Amino acid sequence: MFKPLLFLAVLLAVPSFAQSTAPPIVSVQVLEVGAGNESMYVSTRKRPDGTTITCLTSGSPLSTDCAPTLPSMTPPEIDVPYMKVDLVIGMPDGTKVKASCSWSLRCRRPLLGAYQARIYRNTIELHVPEIKGRPEYNPDGTFKKAAKVKEVWAKFSFEGK
Repeated sequence: MFKPLLFLAVLLAVPSFAQSTAPPIVSVQVLEVGAGNESMYVSTRKRPDGTTITCLTSGSPLSTDCAPTLPSMTPPEIDVPYMKVDLVIGMPDGTKVKASCSWSLRCRRPLLGAYQARIYRNTIELHVPEIKGRPEYNPDGTFKKAAKVKEVWAKFSFEGK
């Protein structure tokens, strides 16, 4: 008789425990977006002779550096976007902290302003809208259809002093 009651108590406790592990959503301010942010593009291509070359395009103005890739390192033909973003964020307690992201599919360059955020021990996730596609307008200039907006949690790591 006690085993079914114990099992039922465990089942009821597990969902509430799982929900309590997510951090609360708070409001933060993006105060600065670093001026030296750099976007890079990494591409790997096979040459007609069978060798592989990896190129990195970056900087302002854009420049490309290429080098042969060792056979043990040769990935399939890929194009990888790279971005590094540095921020100063106003935290809920009024402090200002530096944070950055790079080499992540979840790295985004937010605009200045208020964002909803989840704060973990060493990282912060900002709820950033991402526009997919383009809006459409009628020939007379009136609005026809909005671009699609996808909400993304962009992840940044806090930096030490």
